[in-house]
Amino acid sequence: GLETVPADRAAFLVQLTTIMVPLVQAFTMGSAGAGAGAGFASIPLATWGACLLAFAGVIIMGLDRPEVDVSNMINMNDLAKGLSFTTGDSLIVLAAVAYTMHVVRLGRYAKVTTPLGLAASKATVEAMFSL
Repeated sequence: GLETVPADRAAFLVQLTTIMVPLVQAFTMGSAGAGAGAGFASIPLATWGACLLAFAGVIIMGLDRPEVDVSNMINMNDLAKGLSFTTGDSLIVLAAVAYTMHVVRLGRYAKVTTPLGLAASKATVEAMFSL
């Protein structure tokens, strides 16, 4: 993804992790009796606002191309035609999703293990995958 996407756009898309982590945690950590998804009610309004703002940023970046004339966009159909989301963008968002899952799982393991044990297992797995 980094070969086909400008660095500023890639950095913004990767930072969607900060928005996805609380949403995934709320979805996966709903109260035991209520089932998955029950935790969405516990998400603060500020987090929902941040999610909407991040989504608006993705849309604005999708329109940030020289060939798109935003001043002529009148309705949502024109807006949809002007958006671009490349394969590189998709790969970077996929990396953000993977990192989100990593952070959520790390948060769960951090509660039941020592910091040294967690760091050792993390380093071991990273070393194995780097070969």
